[in-house]
Amino acid sequence: MEIESDGRSSTAPHCFGRTLLCTQVLNSAWRDRAVLLFGGRQAGKTTLLRSLASELGDRARTSDDSEVRDVPVYVDLLRLPFDAGPVDLFHLLARSASAACRLCVPDYSLESLPSHERPCLGSLETFATDIIAVCGATSTLEVRLLFLLDEAKRVLSSRFPRAFQDNLFALLYDDDLQVGSRIGVVLAGAQELYSFCEDSTSPLGSRAAFHPITNLSQDAVAEIVHVHFGRDGSEWLAEDMVEWVYSQTGGHAGLTAALSRRLSRHARKGEGDLRECVQQLVSQHYHLFRGWHNKLSDEALSAHDALLSSGTIGRRSVSKHLHENGYDPFGVDRACEELQFTGVAVMDKGVLTRVNEIYWEYVLDICERESGSSEERCVWAMIEEVERSLRMLVTGVYERLWPGESERRMRRTLSKDDIVKADKIRDEAPSRYRFSPMTDAPSFVECLYLGQLTSLMVANHAWGSFRSAFRDKRQLEDLVTGISLVRNDLAHFRKVPDKELMRCRICCDDLGAIVVQELQKVSGAGEDR
Repeated sequence: MEIESDGRSSTAPHCFGRTLLCTQVLNSAWRDRAVLLFGGRQAGKTTLLRSLASELGDRARTSDDSEVRDVPVYVDLLRLPFDAGPVDLFHLLARSASAACRLCVPDYSLESLPSHERPCLGSLETFATDIIAVCGATSTLEVRLLFLLDEAKRVLSSRFPRAFQDNLFALLYDDDLQVGSRIGVVLAGAQELYSFCEDSTSPLGSRAAFHPITNLSQDAVAEIVHVHFGRDGSEWLAEDMVEWVYSQTGGHAGLTAALSRRLSRHARKGEGDLRECVQQLVSQHYHLFRGWHNKLSDEALSAHDALLSSGTIGRRSVSKHLHENGYDPFGVDRACEELQFTGVAVMDKGVLTRVNEIYWEYVLDICERESGSSEERCVWAMIEEVERSLRMLVTGVYERLWPGESERRMRRTLSKDDIVKADKIRDEAPSRYRFSPMTDAPSFVECLYLGQLTSLMVANHAWGSFRSAFRDKRQLEDLVTGISLVRNDLAHFRKVPDKELMRCRICCDDLGAIVVQELQKVSGAGEDR
């Protein structure tokens, strides 16, 4: 069982091939008090955090012979309100810690947090007081709290004031606050975690332990394949099948699970075309590949392009390649790390090798990187990814709710003006280009804009299928508004203020992460039918 941020329990997911990493993260959290857990999208960060929460939670509830009770507090930071600040975060963590202790500590007696009575104190002091009260609300045990913070990007970079990182450091290492010895923190994220170690005024990176989530071993891949197929000795489970899956995904956790699900569905239907499985997988998950690509730093992209052309490249050659392309050659280690925790390369004995054939074939065929790395170009790519993914999500949900009648239901939902505009775009599409006529008209959804897609989501008859992903309708509308304004200006070559570009990037990050999670659910539901 795992401890959710609201104190409830739910079933922990399978966590294959991560036993050693779980142990290392846990040991580092208590020894160093802070862990930076690096991993790209679908690499298994959430699964690993929830597995830790499950293991620690079970141990805390069943252990009778230990005087120390380690209580896990798993928190998905995407649940924070869009405009949340440090005070909101500290309140959420304190409430979550109290709820977790209520489940795991037998004689836990705290009825309300001190912050309820003295809200006027500063956020740092208030949180420290709350944590001391939570850990001291038992007469027989010493309580330690392990905060497992998922989607750490929500509270890093420009999202929170720079002083937040200083406050976090003080909480963990300032003995005057009397909190550090009682807590450990695991921050899970991707490239944004580098802000802890690249900012000279942020000392947390010098004290925290670094743990990247790299690809799974072939043995772990075999376990995932067996879970989806069952252990019935089927010819689909021959050793060469596992090797094929491993070569296709490189051991990337999320991609391996998705491909295994699809293969098992084909096997049940008696369909054995493996390449068709891969093509279907790419058509449904291309947004994942684009997300990996867009997240890479300029240095990592430079190494990525060198790897694209050569297949393997030595560490020294990567450093030389960076220097020749105007980058700091000492950025070689970070560039290689990014490619590894993204799940598209492995480093062995100083040689970086391309893995994950599905991704690289996609890059070779479709996703050639455009030149330039301006902020506007980066934000535009993020907007494009979110908009495409949102269309896929709306299409999938409506088709699931109203099979064969999804477009008719959409038309009944939208205003007359919206329908007229969409029909005009679709009708004019075949002849839009004089010298390159289109043979197929776009779908109705492909002719809708972000605002119209939002209307389809918040409609009363459909909102029930989207509700669990958002705090409320206002959160969705605020995220889309932050993207739409910038999208329109960029599309018309108008200058966008830097502050609005950054806000749009944040909105794209948040909405993109939510949509990817929901697409996984829709895809899984479709495959189970």
